[in-house]
Amino acid sequence: MHPQDPFASPCPADATSRDDMIAPARKGARTSLSLLLLATAWPAAPLAAQVLKWQSADSVAGGPRVEGYVGVSVRFNASLDDYGLQGSYTFNPVNIDTTFGPDRGDNLLSFDLRQSRIRFGGTVRSTKLAAVEGYVETDFVGPNGATTLRLRKAWVEFKGVRIGQETSTFGVQQGLPPTTADFDGPPTGVIIRSGMIRYTRKLGGGLQVMGSVETPKVDVAYLDYLAPDIRATDQRLPDFIVNASKAGGWGYVSLSAILRDIRFRTTTGTTSTAQSTVGFGGNLVGGFRLFKSDTKADVLYYQVVAGKGLGRYLVSLSGQNADAVPDTASGTLKAVPVYGGYVAYERRWTPQLFSTLIGGGNILKNEVEPTLADQFKTSFVMFNTFYQPITPMKVGLEVDWGKKHTFTGIQAEALRYYLVVHYDF
Repeated sequence: MHPQDPFASPCPADATSRDDMIAPARKGARTSLSLLLLATAWPAAPLAAQVLKWQSADSVAGGPRVEGYVGVSVRFNASLDDYGLQGSYTFNPVNIDTTFGPDRGDNLLSFDLRQSRIRFGGTVRSTKLAAVEGYVETDFVGPNGATTLRLRKAWVEFKGVRIGQETSTFGVQQGLPPTTADFDGPPTGVIIRSGMIRYTRKLGGGLQVMGSVETPKVDVAYLDYLAPDIRATDQRLPDFIVNASKAGGWGYVSLSAILRDIRFRTTTGTTSTAQSTVGFGGNLVGGFRLFKSDTKADVLYYQVVAGKGLGRYLVSLSGQNADAVPDTASGTLKAVPVYGGYVAYERRWTPQLFSTLIGGGNILKNEVEPTLADQFKTSFVMFNTFYQPITPMKVGLEVDWGKKHTFTGIQAEALRYYLVVHYDF
């Protein structure tokens, strides 16, 4: 969710027999939507608290010797699925139902606070080591829909070197993405968090460069019935990522590049051999302020991501086995080509009221199986309006539509409504 200034730096049935099938779109769920609005608008006790901050009385190197803070974001998401995505926690078109079960059009109303977050941070200064900064962030998004404490970020930074778990350098930007009901932004975004060692160098004029080595997790489905001789193995090299970004009163732009070594093991007779395939790509993301006056703060956002073997880094494809697929013809693993992105326009009606329209999608290319279509495609359109009665609080409505086109030619759609209440302590 934005602060007042959008450029402030952020503190993540048989499918094969239904060719060309399009899921019927139901004509809304007006009664359920009315109940959603009534339930979330019912009078409730106001949220009231403040960030806890403290610092020592003595100073070192121009600042307190020790300082720290605790912050909390309370986020209430009320969602109503009209059709197509009842089993998906976030609005991810990749998860749209294509089995066309009898309950596909049933309305699902959900109230959720698991995206609420708790943040701890602090800095210790000394004459020998200068400043050492630490940060921990958690939310409550547990596995399989559970509400359990989850570690999002945890790192220590010293002289530009950050070690720990943080948003991947492949998704770094010096501004915030467009506002959406899902805390992490549009589904094509790169907000995955990785264990890493990252170095940052600020060059002045809003320009900075980064380089990192990150956890080499691989998102691949090894199928015994399809390619029994191609199996998983341990990864020996980290993912190598570099980033250059620049920010100013005009907006921000960020360009990242990644190189991955995806290891696997092949078996021929009694011989087992470890082999590699290469993943690579780039991510361009930015926001451009269309008017320079304070009274007009409209923003055009954009993102383009492309490469091979990048599935786990995209919000929509992470956990979908989209990094690579076994190729039975060659007996190897092939990195999957992926393309994606979005364009968004944010209209500031007043300093407290803004609307955002977002459109985008993903394309996965098939280079292995000749009996399937050449592309797997998803697309989405999101529209929301948020009101900010006071600086730390936002209330908004959002409508999301998505479409999925599978490798077997099936097409299906989904529609979801959101109401969001967000408060930053």
